[in-house]
Amino acid sequence: MIAIYKDQQGIKEAIATIENDIKKHLACIEAVKIITLSDKLISIEELNEVVLKGTNFTDAFRVAQLKNIENAYSYYIQNYGDYNLDNFNDDFTIKKEVVEQIEHEHTAYLNNEGERIYNKLNKVTEILNSIDRSYSNTLRSSYDGIWSVDLSNLHLISVEKERAKL
Repeated sequence: MIAIYKDQQGIKEAIATIENDIKKHLACIEAVKIITLSDKLISIEELNEVVLKGTNFTDAFRVAQLKNIENAYSYYIQNYGDYNLDNFNDDFTIKKEVVEQIEHEHTAYLNNEGERIYNKLNKVTEILNSIDRSYSNTLRSSYDGIWSVDLSNLHLISVEKERAKL
């Protein structure tokens, strides 16, 4: 596949979204540490059980307020599971294959017909680049796009080149 355009802004935005997800994940780890004294992420239900443990209350948020951990509790409730852990490594860097996938999704490619024509045109340009530049002036395109060689112009250029050698 031949790439014709990369949406650099789209790539940056997609990577920034994953970087933001990493920050959310790290903040959730910090929040759960404040609440449970462990850095192991737990489900919302388990978090509520931990907060309510040892009380007779049923409203985990109110208990979090009483324990002065409502900011950590609220953050965890709002952000836990709001990101895809599969996008980053254990060292909190974006996985190489995820970056490659993002780049692929934000790149436009020639279709099969475009690639076929591109390959033909590439051969044509190789041939044109292999001859003296002045001969390219002998190529003519008709009104309907048909290419031909202007024989009289070719003859004139050839004669001029011969005279120049003498």
